[in-house]
Amino acid sequence: MFKIYGSKMCPECIKCKVNFDKNDIKYEFIDITDSLKSLKEFLEIRDTEEIFVKVKQRKLIGIPYIIGEDGTGFLSWKRYLADKGIEVIPMTDEEALKIGLMEGSEEGKVSEEMLNIAEGQACSLDGSGC
Repeated sequence: MFKIYGSKMCPECIKCKVNFDKNDIKYEFIDITDSLKSLKEFLEIRDTEEIFVKVKQRKLIGIPYIIGEDGTGFLSWKRYLADKGIEVIPMTDEEALKIGLMEGSEEGKVSEEMLNIAEGQACSLDGSGC
């Protein structure tokens, strides 16, 4: 089973989850914004794995970060799907955020307040990505 480190506030993480779900790829999702334990677990990986050197130089977080069934970690879920011959389901950041917000809301509804919080959501300081 795959392990995905990400956040329900990250559009790219939600896109990854939706695509894995639609293609019946089993995974455990670890939301690094849910607890300090999850965040520390991710930071320990991020601080020691070579794959994150350029990510940190660009001041990105590096999510979604996926650990495959063989224990190998990777950042490009789209490349993984393409290598398997699976077409990526297209989705805008706004669509992804609505899905992510619905997962955490009562009755699967997204309030206006939740959408206002999500507007402009991104993982990097300049708003360009995770």
